[in-house]
Amino acid sequence: MATPSGISLKKINETRDSSEYFMVPHSLSADRLIDVNTSDEAFKANYSSEIAKRRSTLTLKSSFHIINMILMGLCKVFKNIESTPTSSQGQVTHRVNLIEVMYELGHLCFYDVSEGQCKTLEIIEYQPGIFRDLRRMFKVSEDTLFQSFVPLHNIQAIHNFFTGTGKSSSFFFFSDNKSFVLKTITEREKKLLLEQGLLRNYH
Repeated sequence: MATPSGISLKKINETRDSSEYFMVPHSLSADRLIDVNTSDEAFKANYSSEIAKRRSTLTLKSSFHIINMILMGLCKVFKNIESTPTSSQGQVTHRVNLIEVMYELGHLCFYDVSEGQCKTLEIIEYQPGIFRDLRRMFKVSEDTLFQSFVPLHNIQAIHNFFTGTGKSSSFFFFSDNKSFVLKTITEREKKLLLEQGLLRNYH
């Protein structure tokens, strides 16, 4: 998945129970809490009637969970990206513990994305030096990225996001502020961007 920061979500891994770490604070406000385990009818009530008719509840819940987990992982990286040393090998790997994310940023999410388990997202930041230069050039701060992808700031976008759309089965996620797009790219597109000089020539 490519973003304006050159970040790619690589994999999700589940490990030990979260009780081995610390308790997640109850910072999720009841008036905006979305229960993903609720009835199909109640969950679909958050979507437009057109979307609810075209998509199964399983698809909607899966997409909802996936995008929330991705957004929270990205927000954690954006919050700390400035202090991350630039790799001489052209990439930096961030291992994001979702229990820690919920402890620090849980008030910005709809529900506990860790689901009581220690889940780790491995996020690879490609060509961090180049993308930092580009962000400076276009006056895009790390805080702007953070605020743009906070789940609470993307209620409409989250409820209009589906996996596997488009001709190439890629997905697009447009932030509610209309400033950024998350898009999956193919391995071929990745090589063109990173290995065949497209990014460096643009830089």
